[in-house]
Amino acid sequence: MGVAQDLAEMFVGMLSVLEESGTLPVVDHLRMLETPPPHNRWEQYAEMLRALPPGLTHCVYHAARPGPEIQAIAPDWPIRVADYQVFAGEQFTRLVQETGVKVLRYRDLRDLMR
Repeated sequence: MGVAQDLAEMFVGMLSVLEESGTLPVVDHLRMLETPPPHNRWEQYAEMLRALPPGLTHCVYHAARPGPEIQAIAPDWPIRVADYQVFAGEQFTRLVQETGVKVLRYRDLRDLMR
């Protein structure tokens, strides 16, 4: 298990305390990728989506449009740009549809909680 997955599990554990208070919706899983070279981000995200268990999963990513601004402030900008390209692409949209994953925004969750 990688560092990112260890942090994700720790985060989910901390969320259980907030969940019991009724403050937050139930978050069953948290997923984030390690930060290897950006050339295989699509495959990594596709594998993640295909392997998602049932429940509410929070996916952590730091997508950024390519440009001089992101290059100036983020040493990991190639990975952020690769993430942006994955999530902005039609291939990702098709994968979401094929896997049956439902994408929610936190606004959607807020509205469901009301």
